[in-house]
Amino acid sequence: YGGQMGDAYDRKLLSYFLDMWIAPGINTKSMDMHNEYRLPAVMGQKDLKLADIMASLDALPTVESMEVHGINRNSEIGFRGRQNRYALRTLQEVYWPLEFSSPFLARRENIVEVVDDLLKLFNKWECNRDHVAERMHRKGLTPFNMFLLGEIETMRSLLALVRRACVGMRRFLLGLSGDCSPTMARTLECVHTARVPPEWCAHSCCVGSDEPGRHPPLTLQQWSSDLHQRNEQLNTWLAKDRPPVLWISGFFNPPGLLMAVKQEVARQHPSWALESLQINAEVTQRDKDHVREGPNEGIFVHGVYLEGASWDKVLARMGDGPSKHTHTVLPVVHIYATVAEGGGGGGGLG
Repeated sequence: YGGQMGDAYDRKLLSYFLDMWIAPGINTKSMDMHNEYRLPAVMGQKDLKLADIMASLDALPTVESMEVHGINRNSEIGFRGRQNRYALRTLQEVYWPLEFSSPFLARRENIVEVVDDLLKLFNKWECNRDHVAERMHRKGLTPFNMFLLGEIETMRSLLALVRRACVGMRRFLLGLSGDCSPTMARTLECVHTARVPPEWCAHSCCVGSDEPGRHPPLTLQQWSSDLHQRNEQLNTWLAKDRPPVLWISGFFNPPGLLMAVKQEVARQHPSWALESLQINAEVTQRDKDHVREGPNEGIFVHGVYLEGASWDKVLARMGDGPSKHTHTVLPVVHIYATVAEGGGGGGGLG
């Protein structure tokens, strides 16, 4: 590990490990690594035998708790959940018929019903391109409006992809088309098991993978609801002024929003070079429902979460996560741009 030290924090951590574990007290009976991990009592015997040592080691817990390694117990909840989801996903893939045989045909009507519901839902969200162009012309081509236009185009592309897939699946299931590509077969499998097809996840930038080490994936119903909320935010912004608080996790390209913040600040301060600006974030004490107006500079956002920790509004600092809760939502966050230290310009935002 010493060869991988890159800064002072790495050296500090390594020094702590050495002081803790490479010390005379490591072999004393009072040494306590954890409540269930103490030095075996047989280690103090004069006539120590190998069998006694092995028996002491066998008495240790078979499954180690996360707390033994200094990790919050909530992490174990997420880890075990990912293991279970991966096992269930594997069973679903084994159960799914490789050929479109009688078990598949028996469920065909249910899949057609789901596809029809998706088509009805997505057809309601269609946004006329001429209407978008007319509204953008009225709003003007500011950095934030250009970002909004990119989000709307991404939404249009995603909806077109989903509609093409649904129409193709419907024609195949009703016997109007005999072609079933590998992509369609995979999409049918996902729809049948209420999962989001990988192609839809890739275009919507959402959580869809259920492999170990990933966050919980969205079901097809959750994904549709999430997409509906995204579309509502874009339509509200297009029809009116920019909302006082933006749902940052509901955008396809959140880094683009941060770039728009820098570009807007650079326009407000002509003496500040865009390359010299840096993004800053300040956690406020306000909830999104209590915000009526946006900030003078920058933006208010919500939808930011802490994993494995909590946030104290009064003390304005992080703390241990609540028991059995892996994620904690932050209050409204104020995002703004200032001139980086040594970057020149006419001062900061205060």
